[in-house]
Amino acid sequence: MPVCPQNVMNEFMQRLRAVNRTIDSGLAAKVFGKSSLQALVALLKTPTCAPLDIYRAIAALEATSVEKYRDGLTFLLRSFPGLNGTGIQVDDLKKQAIVQTKAALYQRMLTPANFQPNDPHLRPPRPPTAYLAPRSAMMGVSIVEHLLASPADASILLIHLANPDSEGLAETFNGRTCLQYITSVLRVGRMVGCPVAVLSIGNAANQPLSPVLMTEYNLLPLTRRVRVHENVLHTAGHDPAMQQFLARRPRVVVVGFDGTICVFANVFGSSERVAGLDTAYRPPLLNFADVIMSRATLATRGPLFTNGPDFGRPQFGPLAGLAPN
Repeated sequence: MPVCPQNVMNEFMQRLRAVNRTIDSGLAAKVFGKSSLQALVALLKTPTCAPLDIYRAIAALEATSVEKYRDGLTFLLRSFPGLNGTGIQVDDLKKQAIVQTKAALYQRMLTPANFQPNDPHLRPPRPPTAYLAPRSAMMGVSIVEHLLASPADASILLIHLANPDSEGLAETFNGRTCLQYITSVLRVGRMVGCPVAVLSIGNAANQPLSPVLMTEYNLLPLTRRVRVHENVLHTAGHDPAMQQFLARRPRVVVVGFDGTICVFANVFGSSERVAGLDTAYRPPLLNFADVIMSRATLATRGPLFTNGPDFGRPQFGPLAGLAPN
């Protein structure tokens, strides 16, 4: 395991003291007056200190501590052996207090016999609809925090993110954009070893991600990259490559555009058929794995769309109706 070089430790401490002259006493305190950085500094002094441990220690800090010691933490991420190559920055790890940045877990479920999806945007009267409405609940942590805590738990799926100007990517949550949150998930996922799949549509076959995300994706080992493309339709749960990808981990983190149409259709179901009008519906992603999502990583303008009691709210559960702040 890498050990923090003494020159890095000295510079790190100097930067901490520059904003808190009494930090040494706080680092030595047993009970009262303990510094919020006590665990991190102690970790840096151990011979078993590893990059993942440092990321976890920074992610555990309260946002106020991150802001106070931002200069020192930025230096540490840039200088500790093995950290600078990941591209992970302080804001990728910074704890977020608002509910929009927290992850929600949707439990895997099979398509029921009464599954009858129809276009939810049709004006009434329309045929009865029945999408997947899985058990769901907030996880109490962000997607990044979950990936750091359980690096072998989930894969990552990016849906329809080729256009850098897609509506909703610029919406802000606690001062960061949806695109920045998605980038953080991809960076941390790459570092902890997550397989990553990209679902593209239409003319995006050759450039399936926006330049920012494509740069991050191309840093992944080839063995952890999966590409799935649909020329016309939005969903790909029937695709063998997608099904094999979903089988690699018990859960899949879903991020993408548009949260209320493309993501909804892939996760909870749609009226799209496997082939032709009379064949089976394409299976929702929830048929194959648990799904993890957060409002901050679903590119959508305004609140996460709901359209009555049978569409949106039962499916999105705790994320339904959440809007940028």
